[in-house]
Amino acid sequence: MLAKNYGDTGDPKVVIEEGRLAALSAAPEDRFGFSEEMRRAIFKESGEAEARATREAMERVPNTEPMAQTKLEVDLAEKFKADLVAKQGISEQQLLEIQAEGVTKGWPM
Repeated sequence: MLAKNYGDTGDPKVVIEEGRLAALSAAPEDRFGFSEEMRRAIFKESGEAEARATREAMERVPNTEPMAQTKLEVDLAEKFKADLVAKQGISEQQLLEIQAEGVTKGWPM
């Protein structure tokens, strides 16, 4: 990854994330009884659920009430997460581990 801030005048910094680099060459493995392909799908679905919670909260509560909007977003995200966990037959901890794996490996949402 290249990192450069607005005030930087020199060349951008090159940042290598060792975890992501190692993940690229690691062989796919099954975890929690799911293939990597299925975990990727769960990861994507979790991202879509978070985006849906944000979108619905913004549609239902005006921007003039940011605290109420944020509360609704959190409540909806929890509901959608519970729905995903139930649908996939996994625990909340397993979902967190899949999300962490997806972020570490740079899976697309």
